[in-house]
Parts: sequence; structure tokens; C-alpha cells
Amino acid sequence: MSTSVNKRNLFCDELNAVTMCEYKRELSLLRRLIKMTEKAIEEKDTRDTWSYEGICHMFATSIVSYAKMAHDNMVLGHLNAANMVLRVLIENSVFFELIYNDEKEELWKYYMVQSYRDTVIRGKDGASLKDLDFWEDMCKRYEIDKAFLEKGNRDRPYIDENYGWTYKIYKKKRFNFRGVCDLVDSSEYLGFELMSPYSHGTSIATKLSSSATMDKIMSMIVTIYIALYRLVTLYCWDAVDESFDGVTETIENIIYRYIDYQSSLE
Repeated sequence: MSTSVNKRNLFCDELNAVTMCEYKRELSLLRRLIKMTEKAIEEKDTRDTWSYEGICHMFATSIVSYAKMAHDNMVLGHLNAANMVLRVLIENSVFFELIYNDEKEELWKYYMVQSYRDTVIRGKDGASLKDLDFWEDMCKRYEIDKAFLEKGNRDRPYIDENYGWTYKIYKKKRFNFRGVCDLVDSSEYLGFELMSPYSHGTSIATKLSSSATMDKIMSMIVTIYIALYRLVTLYCWDAVDESFDGVTETIENIIYRYIDYQSSLE
């Protein structure tokens, strides 16, 4: 079955799409990097979702998928949509690094238990007995600490907190994404904050200025590049070869030239 898409059947923002034609080289390099990353993480597939390795692979796959979505929206000139996707990409990148780097703390188990409870059980009008039984069995099978599930001397149990699954390593009093980012790289929150006005599409700023500017385009390129570079060098080091180095070094040189240009304007 052919997977080719007739671009004539797609809507685009014509003005932005024309502007994006000036960034053909950058988009081509991003596309190559996405394909390299996708190929690299295929080697990590364990076919076992309910495991540390399976969860890591699931997040890695999601990161590549969101990078593809952002890339395609950029090509079509839908920059607001690309930024919406990039916000999600950043969240997935942070979660991936937390889970991957803390295998000892088994954060993946707590993520699974909380996410399943919040989306499968609470996401329905009424959870089925099958869903509830599966979740309870998951808690037992993963030997989830009672401190996570029960209130104890807190106002509410950790499982009821946003990002409560990180409680074993979380450093701040209140759970929020900024605190989660600090566990990985505080600069991740800057990108997340930059993309946040696009998340619901209701910000007046996004409605007044949806045009393709150099700053906006380069910000998206940098976000995709950083996410994929960190993913490969952390998760798939064996895939780092001359081809990967060649593509990433070329993208980095483009980014550095942009930074130098911005500095010259100050």
C-alpha cells in the first residue's frame, strides 16, 4: 500500500509556507536527523510495553513522532500547530530522561500506575471492573509503595499530585513541571514556557502574530534538534557514527551562525 501523500489535498498557510521555502536546507537536515533517530531507536524495541525497557522505547518513539509532526507542520506553514506539538515533545523528552536515568528508583512503574489510573480509569464515566482489577493487580505486581497510594500525613497521596510519580526524587515542596525539569535540565522549562501560549490556541499573542519570523523558525529548529540529539546520545549511543556527527555538526553550525547574528543586532 502506498504511503505517499498528495500535497494538493493538504491545507497550508500559503504565506508561511513560502517563507519556509527559504529554510529548505534546515528542514532537509532535520528530516535526515529524524530518520536517523527513528532507525536508531528501532533497535531498542523489546515488544514488552509493561517493562522499564518497554516504557523507555515508548517514550523514545513518541519523541520521534512529535518531531515528525512538528516538521510537517513547519513545511505546511502551520507554525502555531508546530509549536503546540513541540510543547508536548518537550514534556515527553523530560519524562523520558527522568525514567531512563533513574532505573534504580523504578520511576517507570509509578508513571505507569498513575497514568493508567488517571487516563484509563478516571478518564471514563465509570471504570469497568476489568480496568480496576487490572490496575490493582498492576500495583501489586510492581510492588508500589503504600506511601505513593495512601494519604499518610500528607493532605493527599502522591498519586493524586500532578507528576506525583516522581516523588522519590522530587526536590521541591509543590509538584509542578518546572520542578520536574530541574531534575533533568532547567533550560527545558524555558522552551516549554515559550511554547505554552500555543498549547490551547487561545492566546491573543498567537492570534495577532502567526507569521513566520526567523526567531520563531529557529526556535522550533533548535527545539527539535536538542530533543533528538539528547535522545540518541543518551539512549542509542551505538548509533552515533560519522553520518550522525556530520548532520548534527551542520545543524549546530547553522544554530551558532543564527546566535552570532542575533548578538550582532544587540
